[in-house]
Amino acid sequence: MHFLLEAILQQLLQKPLRETELQILLLTSLYQLEFTRAAAHAIVDHAVELASSVGKGQHKGVINGVLRNFLRSKDELIVKAQKNERARFSHPKWWMNEMKQAYPKSWQQIMMANNQHPPMTLRVNARHTQADA
Repeated sequence: MHFLLEAILQQLLQKPLRETELQILLLTSLYQLEFTRAAAHAIVDHAVELASSVGKGQHKGVINGVLRNFLRSKDELIVKAQKNERARFSHPKWWMNEMKQAYPKSWQQIMMANNQHPPMTLRVNARHTQADA
């Protein structure tokens, strides 16, 4: 997800941010907006509030504008970002190159499978209870 979010953020910014804290704040907020069920207005509000603690509040407008622009055109931004292999597969370039080399016919399926959530497994501790219980 990180590489996808970075590609989206690059589209939303006119020039790179100098403050690492602001970049992290924006990436975290974009993640929350896209992948959680939290209310969008609350995410934007909290991000703007946090931005006031970095640089004496001068970046609040940038944070607000970037996040609202994402909400307005997120589908278009995601499609455009996914044209980049690194963003689409969420793996470092060097690893994708290794997979392309080792598995030229199936590297894309491997990358996609690697991003899937693993199955959930429950194990019963027989010292404390029985499986039926």
